[in-house]
Amino acid sequence: MLGLSNASRTALLRLSAHAGLRWHQALSAEAALAYKPALEVYRLALDAAGSPPEHVLMVAAHAWDLRGARAQGMRTAYVQRPVGDPPADSDRFDWQFSGLEELVTAMTGQ
Repeated sequence: MLGLSNASRTALLRLSAHAGLRWHQALSAEAALAYKPALEVYRLALDAAGSPPEHVLMVAAHAWDLRGARAQGMRTAYVQRPVGDPPADSDRFDWQFSGLEELVTAMTGQ
């Protein structure tokens, strides 16, 4: 599991440690010298994953973020959060979930 954030490397490391997040790799947009939703940020994630875009699932609570990922050919999953950016009627994401528990259930089949 890769984390992809607009936060700086330092802030991302502190956030991950403070929140107890365990990533295989946490990527900062800082490495792409751009911010999401710039396409080069998603390219950074695809390069790190070493997989074609159609084999990568971008999960986010911000529709603008998922639009950027979709533009790079990634699969997308919107997870509703109280302070997220909900999808517009025109958005076509692969999945929409009301919370992380629902996403986990769908991904694990449990």
